[in-house]
Amino acid sequence: MREAVGDTPTVVGQADPAGPGVVEAARLVRERLVSPVELLDFRLDRIRVLDPDLRAFDTLDVDGARRAARDAERAVLAGLPLGPLHGVPIACKRLFGTAGSGRREAAAPAALRAAGAVPVGTTVAPDPFGFDSPARNPWDPSRTPGWSSGGSAVAVAAGLVPAALGSDTVGSVRIPAALCGVVGMRPSRGRIDRRGLALMARTFDEVGPLAGRVEDVAALLGVLDPRAHPAAAHARATDARGLRIAVPAGPFHERCAPYVTAAVADAARILCAAGAVAHEAHVPDDCFDGDLTRILIAVDTATRVRGPAPPHGPIGAAVRLGQRVGAAERAALRGRLGDLRRAWARATAHVDVLVVPTVPVPAATADATHVRHGNGGYESVTAVYPRLCRPATLAGAPALTVPAGLSPEGLPFAVQFVGAAGGDAAVLRAGTAYQAAIGPLPHPPGLAGVRPWSP
Repeated sequence: MREAVGDTPTVVGQADPAGPGVVEAARLVRERLVSPVELLDFRLDRIRVLDPDLRAFDTLDVDGARRAARDAERAVLAGLPLGPLHGVPIACKRLFGTAGSGRREAAAPAALRAAGAVPVGTTVAPDPFGFDSPARNPWDPSRTPGWSSGGSAVAVAAGLVPAALGSDTVGSVRIPAALCGVVGMRPSRGRIDRRGLALMARTFDEVGPLAGRVEDVAALLGVLDPRAHPAAAHARATDARGLRIAVPAGPFHERCAPYVTAAVADAARILCAAGAVAHEAHVPDDCFDGDLTRILIAVDTATRVRGPAPPHGPIGAAVRLGQRVGAAERAALRGRLGDLRRAWARATAHVDVLVVPTVPVPAATADATHVRHGNGGYESVTAVYPRLCRPATLAGAPALTVPAGLSPEGLPFAVQFVGAAGGDAAVLRAGTAYQAAIGPLPHPPGLAGVRPWSP
């Protein structure tokens, strides 16, 4: 595990997680070493102590969670067949309808529950176009936890739950995961059923899991998409034999802090040491096209929000922009998107995984409108943070963010593994091999006094 001291990363010891992760918790339950009720009580105790300050949760369904945990315990004692997530507490972003929320349960939370997971509640979700999450980054409460899945990222980073669901448009899973020091994944386009998720940008929105380890994200993906079971199996391997990787030059490295750029190079070396083969790849500049992304999102938003645009705020601005886009221009934009996706397919035809930064710099202060980037200048937070997440969004490609270390200020930063469309298994393999080599981050320092897990 890497920690940056000044601009020089040093090796630090691996810390125990705040309770078992998804895969480990499910194993403990199956082997009757821990009961689902014990797992839930541990997480609820952390929520009780920590969440008044962190504000990760929007709603808690304690009674429903306790009923589900008791039912899960009875199933274990009765020797009934157990699902792959049996007894594991989870949370979902507020944009999902969940059991006990009064809304129709969305497909993704329903799939997790059917696999035995115990839903605890919903996490906060701010304005989908905003950076002002009410949640607080557990590494430094004065810092932002990131985009609209920030509540889910905070809940996982603080050990309130071992895993959570978010949604990713242009980094809404990956940015909070990177800034809070957890693993997050945007799967390939259409991989996970979006029914019941409140969509603002139908063209780009995807369901994404967050957890402390890559193997846990893979376990969730294996449930959310039955086709992904091979991907989950690949993620249990810690070697990268046969993977073709590349570190593309160009915009991926612009305005990045030096230690972020160094971490990407280190990740490539780690993968090659684990058996991967280095190749060259060029990502077209069009894959970073912020205007194309912004206008297509605005068109989708205007379609969803019927009637007059809200008078204020980013949603209103998006609706007004989308309403000004005529049919011919919409068709032209869709054509450009198709061209871009074909260009991405060509760029990744001979490479399985691109190794790139997730965000160029760690978390800004929560009230910041601008942040200092790696070149020393200042830029809008809404420009800096999504930039390196945009290519996977436009391409419909899988992207996995894995913690890489801590900045000189003690804030997390991350490496992103991006694949060809449909190449989810490859990015999970790369992420698993990388995390096996460097280990997870330690606990955020402000959580040191919380009761540790003791099975």
